[in-house]
Amino acid sequence: MTDRTSATESSRRAEEPPPVDEALVQRRAELNAEEREAGSDDPVTQARVILEESEARVVDRDAGPGPAVERRTSDETVEPLEPVEEG
Repeated sequence: MTDRTSATESSRRAEEPPPVDEALVQRRAELNAEEREAGSDDPVTQARVILEESEARVVDRDAGPGPAVERRTSDETVEPLEPVEEG
């Protein structure tokens, strides 16, 4: 596959959001107390868009929201700090 083909396919995928499960959309549209306080004009549409973007990233890992996609494995994480003992 050439870079040109990849760009064309990525562009097409961006235009056609992947289908998402409607039951999942409805469940995600249920606002918690903090979200209700902040308000949402259309929680169902908001949930659908978020889930479509998430699914697009699952299908095409290069479809991230920014220009750079960072990938790390678990062995590339930092070691946790040792607790400091006081006393």
